Amino acid sequence: MKKILAVLSALLISQNCFAAEISGWARDSYINLSGAGVINSAMIKNGMTGNITREEFCKMLMAVYRQKKDITVTDEEMDVFTDTNDKSVAQAYKAGIVSGRGENIFAPDDYIQRQEMSVMVSRLLEEISLDYIEFTNQIENYNKAFSDSGQTAKWAIADMSAMYYFGIINGVSENTASPEGYATRESAVCILDRVIKNFDIGMVYYTLPEVTQCSADPDINTISIRLDKTGGAQSHNIIVKRSGMETVTINVLNGSDFIEGYTLLPGTDGKYTVYAEAVINDEKSVFSEPIEFAPARDAAKQENGIISPITQTDITENVFMQNGSAQEDSRIPAVTEKEKRVFPSGYYFASESEASSNMVQVTVPVHCLREDGTKYESTKTLTVNKALADDVVSIFTEIFNDPSRFPIKDVGGYNWRKTAGGSVSEHSYGTCIDINYNENYYVKPDGTPITGSYWKPYEDPYSIAEDSIVVKTFAKYGWEWGANAWGDSYNKDYMHFTYLGR
Repeated sequence: MKKILAVLSALLISQNCFAAEISGWARDSYINLSGAGVINSAMIKNGMTGNITREEFCKMLMAVYRQKKDITVTDEEMDVFTDTNDKSVAQAYKAGIVSGRGENIFAPDDYIQRQEMSVMVSRLLEEISLDYIEFTNQIENYNKAFSDSGQTAKWAIADMSAMYYFGIINGVSENTASPEGYATRESAVCILDRVIKNFDIGMVYYTLPEVTQCSADPDINTISIRLDKTGGAQSHNIIVKRSGMETVTINVLNGSDFIEGYTLLPGTDGKYTVYAEAVINDEKSVFSEPIEFAPARDAAKQENGIISPITQTDITENVFMQNGSAQEDSRIPAVTEKEKRVFPSGYYFASESEASSNMVQVTVPVHCLREDGTKYESTKTLTVNKALADDVVSIFTEIFNDPSRFPIKDVGGYNWRKTAGGSVSEHSYGTCIDINYNENYYVKPDGTPITGSYWKPYEDPYSIAEDSIVVKTFAKYGWEWGANAWGDSYNKDYMHFTYLGR
């Protein structure tokens, strides 16, 4: 019989389990804009509380624009920028809503300043709303309202004052506008919700899909999900996010409302956040409210690293994440022998200060490569988990002593940060190491690079081959290589060596 770690009933999900991933003050706006097809999957995957990128905000703007006007772009217009071929960016540029950063550069992944956002929203309203007038005479009132108004760029102050006048973009405090501060995805959602309401922009709304049941089986590392679909949608997906892992998108087969036994590696420990996505068309999706749940774990339920079966009482009392907060200690316990080795408190590090106190710098020998192709001996210093320090020195020493003299120009270890999906990166635990970042790229399953430029083993000396001394030595000490650790359906990270398998 399967060990059900979490079972969420439809009643409890709809009333009590809105995930902490979205702040309470942004919830209504999220629901409104999701139903209107204004929120995009990149925002969901990257995390609603994080800063929004220029490309993500363009997608939102054009979702509103297309409710009022049609716009098409030619193949030539799609290539206006060299660093993105996103259709919404090309449309927004053609409509005069956005501009680049010079020399055909758009900088799609850069965060948006609040003053930049005000200019984009102002241009959108100039295009689609007869009720909007650029109230340049409101600058004096804007200056009086905010003590930091002098930080607003000249090219943005008229639009910032207009947004303030219309109540679209408010201050971050009673008398602070923070024009140069970055906007989060949540704040972008609230801003465009106000735009739609204040200017009576008629949007077509869809019924949101709904996740009605989630369960997990630790024996075989699977998750099962049931959902209510959105009528008229072309297709449905389930988006699963888990701390320390890349976001997984699972396609729901037509005619089905249940995904059973989908494999999630490398385990079912930690909290999950689950969304349902209904794809309306190529340019529009609507998303469910996020559901967060976590396995109930305590010492009595752990035997040799395996979670013992738990009862329905355990589920009710320990698992549900109600109103954004757990009913039990939200820290993730160390369960496997590897986890117990690197987390001496018995729990994953909960803060940067705790993590830093468990790190140590090590200096390792390396071979470096001159421009003429000759090699010379040097050292590199990196920060790693204390428990792994001796192993790391041994690994690099063995690589250094190998006759192949593999060259290492870049190496990185501990770095307290979050992944693109908003979860804590394994680098925050000092349990993974990246080598030669540019020549060993991080790539999507379809081959699209995420970071780095390429991977050319046997051609580029910095690229890591599968049969190289680097891969073999890390494996000898129990580390996995990101190029083959997670299966073909997951991203591949050729620079990445992981002790915990993440």
